[in-house]
Amino acid sequence: MDDPELVERLVADRVPLTVCPLSNVRLRAVAEQRKAELLAELSR
Repeated sequence: MDDPELVERLVADRVPLTVCPLSNVRLRAVAEQRKAELLAELSR
């Protein structure tokens, strides 16, 4: 969610995204699960 213009378009077009924090950790896309970051993204 590093591209503000893309996020604005997704919101405007009401495009749903799926998020699976546990799989991101298991697949080593992220080092650890951070609840605060996920909650910040969901509040957009």
